[in-house]
Amino acid sequence: MFRVSLNRMVYIVLFALGVLYVLNHWSPSSYGYFLKQHGAENSGIIWGTPQPIRSDEWGVVTPYTQATVNNDFQRYNHTSLYNEDLRINYGMPIYDWGMLFKPTMWGYLFLDPATAFSVHWYLIFALFIIGYYKLFSKVGLRKELALLLSISIYFSGFSQFWWNEKGPVFAFFPWLLIPLLSTIKTPVRLALFFWFSTSWFLTDLYPPLVISLAFIGAIFIYCFGKEWLNWRKLAALGIAAALSVATMLLYLKDYLLATSTTIYPGHRLSSGGELPFNEWLSQILPFSTFDRLYNVFSNHNICEVGAVGFAFILMVIVHINYKNKWLKKPDRQEKKIYFIFFVALLAMNLWMIAPLPAWLGRVFLWDHVQPGRMKYAAGILLGVTVIFIAQKMRLVISWKRFAIYSAIIILAWIGTKLASTQMLDGSFTGFKKALHRNYTDLYTIVALLVSYLLIKYVRLPALTAFVLTSTLASAYVLFPFNAFQSSKAIFADHAEIKSELDPLVNKETGVLAAPGYFGATLNGLGYKSVTHVTPVPHLDFWRKMFPDMPQVAFDTVFNRYSHIILADVKQPETHFADQVQIPVSKFINTVNLPEKSIEQSVLNLTGTAELQISHLKLPAGKLISVAPLLGTYEGKSDGILNVEVCSSRGCQSAAKSLKNAPDNAYLKLYLDTPLDISKNDMVTITFKRSSEATQPLAFWSDISAAKTEVVREKTVSTEDVMPKLQLIYAGTN
Repeated sequence: MFRVSLNRMVYIVLFALGVLYVLNHWSPSSYGYFLKQHGAENSGIIWGTPQPIRSDEWGVVTPYTQATVNNDFQRYNHTSLYNEDLRINYGMPIYDWGMLFKPTMWGYLFLDPATAFSVHWYLIFALFIIGYYKLFSKVGLRKELALLLSISIYFSGFSQFWWNEKGPVFAFFPWLLIPLLSTIKTPVRLALFFWFSTSWFLTDLYPPLVISLAFIGAIFIYCFGKEWLNWRKLAALGIAAALSVATMLLYLKDYLLATSTTIYPGHRLSSGGELPFNEWLSQILPFSTFDRLYNVFSNHNICEVGAVGFAFILMVIVHINYKNKWLKKPDRQEKKIYFIFFVALLAMNLWMIAPLPAWLGRVFLWDHVQPGRMKYAAGILLGVTVIFIAQKMRLVISWKRFAIYSAIIILAWIGTKLASTQMLDGSFTGFKKALHRNYTDLYTIVALLVSYLLIKYVRLPALTAFVLTSTLASAYVLFPFNAFQSSKAIFADHAEIKSELDPLVNKETGVLAAPGYFGATLNGLGYKSVTHVTPVPHLDFWRKMFPDMPQVAFDTVFNRYSHIILADVKQPETHFADQVQIPVSKFINTVNLPEKSIEQSVLNLTGTAELQISHLKLPAGKLISVAPLLGTYEGKSDGILNVEVCSSRGCQSAAKSLKNAPDNAYLKLYLDTPLDISKNDMVTITFKRSSEATQPLAFWSDISAAKTEVVREKTVSTEDVMPKLQLIYAGTN
């Protein structure tokens, strides 16, 4: 009766949460970071803070989803300058036969994109919780422990830090094994295995996780699915797996062939032992690699240090009755499972921390698994192993053991956190700062104390109490990492952003060349943007653009998965594995004034003061934007800044609100119409604020031969300075 009620409770709670989630159009996206960064009126951030580090999501996956919608769900991205194929490693809701294997995206067939996006991400969450719960139940964990472990893995660092991009890889995995470990008819199990595994591949293909998870999947089948060791059934399972791989290869053939010959990621191989010891240790000290604001203590970013770590592991180790360990001694089969789990964990952990050559991992394809990516599969197997064994063990509850556990945590906390923060300057203030940002490790002591109370007053079994409070501590620390983002804002028009971008579009080619935008975000908004992400290299396109570039240098730069970035470089360059810098001068010309910096100065404007720069000799061309370098006094400047630029061809103007304008940054003012400037023109640029302005505004300037007239309350003064300006001209290419 308990099992049925627990199952029913899980389904009811998840259904209710799903209704709430989807009706409010929630999602785990960090796309609000992009919207907020570029001045959108509605960033769609409902709760929390979007994470800039999750750029693979807000800068790639989500914009590619927008592009798919903008292309009416067709295979090729006709809104892109590169016309790329949307059949890539990230599953897109393309209306083709592959949609059969993308069940979380079926909402795009009959719902509006914002609702379908929300449905997709909630289904990923539900599949995750239910899938691991059912899998762990089938491999011998008590129901309540299986559910708690499933939730605990969800609230682990690895899952949370990668969730809004790799969530589908996490979520589909247990569903490959559930049919194989069930009691339904074999043909049905094989059909479900084929469908789930193909869905796993096509919804989000990430080989390092696929390979490492397949390894522990094989371990589970070997230990708990003995019937599949029959050669006939094993052959049938092999055929189903081969058909699934073949289906994936057929669907992604063009993408995989193009990727296989690239420098990155096609030639990426890994050796063992690249995982720092402190990251490896976070499997049992889950909060030891970051502070409460998710800052890290190494050169890695927060996503890289995330692990599937559990506080309950150390709780169990400390509380085992080592004099009389077993409630019931394990039988021969259980000992065999313990041994297999131990050997598998040993191999996986050696790959993470021991300097093993790539060829040694080739037998399991681990030479395609970075040691840091092994943490997810290894963490799952470690959690299952500890609970699977601890269920049979006698745990002793005593204040002496509580003190031992607390001492271990405090010593580990000092060693991994306080000694690493470099904030202990010897003063009490320095200590308080370090303590305030780094006390999350101590939550596990509180969790153990709560466990003791639950054991004493609620009569909860010790292991259940440990896993429960460990899970609650992880949820409390890690739940805030992913913001709640409105999917309606993701698919909104965002006219205020487009009003700045539209003037930059080449009217003849429709191409947008706008520096300062990340990833595929501009194409997601519908622009044929130079700045983009190309999952496969477009060598013919770039060869036409750079015909004289030597072949070796050309291949080194362009033959890779690329974030195409417009930069102030003379030739294409690559400084990171996934980035290619393109000379911005190929598309637009940027002129900085004054040309030489002599001595920095500041021009302060209050109220409706005017600032006029006359007799400027500017480069000839089509001027589309004037951007002064402004100091807004930490965002306090107000009113509307107007600019008027006059040449022999006439005058053009632009205006922009100073509300939320960034401090100490260029404010781009796009002219209503591009202004033609001839070779010998003398240009005048005038800045003026609207009458309602009350707070000061600073123009960062430079000592210059040019003269700047400042009009304050009808009094004209001449300053020997030149405001720092960035002028943007339409390119010639």
